[in-house]
Amino acid sequence: MSISPKGLNIQALYRRFRDGELVVNRQYQRKLVWTIEEKQKLIDSILKGYPIPLFLLAARKDASAEDGIIYEVIDGMQRLHAIFSYIEHGYQIDRGCFDLSQLARARSARDAGAFKEFGEEVPRLSAEESSDFLEYMLAVTEFPGEDEERITDIFGRINSGGRQLSDQERRQAGVLSSFAEVVRSLSAEIRGDVSRERLKLNEMPEISVETQRQPQGFGLRAEDIFWCYQGILRTNELRDSGDEQLIADICASIVNGNPVKASGAYLDKIYDPRVQTHS
Repeated sequence: MSISPKGLNIQALYRRFRDGELVVNRQYQRKLVWTIEEKQKLIDSILKGYPIPLFLLAARKDASAEDGIIYEVIDGMQRLHAIFSYIEHGYQIDRGCFDLSQLARARSARDAGAFKEFGEEVPRLSAEESSDFLEYMLAVTEFPGEDEERITDIFGRINSGGRQLSDQERRQAGVLSSFAEVVRSLSAEIRGDVSRERLKLNEMPEISVETQRQPQGFGLRAEDIFWCYQGILRTNELRDSGDEQLIADICASIVNGNPVKASGAYLDKIYDPRVQTHS
């Protein structure tokens, strides 16, 4: 497998974002879950010229793309959305918001109704700061994306360590078993975020969950979803895929014919591909 590490600036990736050439596979990617504070910290690091972690993209052939290639985001979805959302006035930082006058493509998206610009009372980055932000080089590794099994395995290896993931998110990372798919499908149905298997990155806000206390322009409100509305889960538990863990417990009990012990170790065993292969 050919691996090609390189640098791409934010402006180049933003063009692909707006052209719909960055996609997300919902079979294994989680929802947008970063808080505004997490996004602000990332933008501050970029503006200070600090290094941020590498992005991993799988290149796929697609005749609809300008150069015949679209990129599936394997690692870095939350960070990419944080960057593009800042450009599109999804939030601001202490020194203000991005200056849209410095990026024609963003102005076109605004004029087309893709997002709303902040009012004049919100300060903008200086022209120099905005230019430096757009020219900031992101470390990107690309690899061929035609082998679905290999992509799934890579995603699972990257995320299995559990860093910044809840137990359930770690458990299901890179697992495409029938059991995992049933849990994902039922959970999505109850949340109301049923959608295609693959989404463009710029469509992810439509199926992501926000809270009343911290609106981010997402399509679903946690307080209105069954689990939170009925007081079964807190909003932060829904954010960490607690609903999918509940569904997994229920499904395991049905398959077993009796209620199973609701423990992390038991679910880890069910999700373990090696166990499923030999079951």
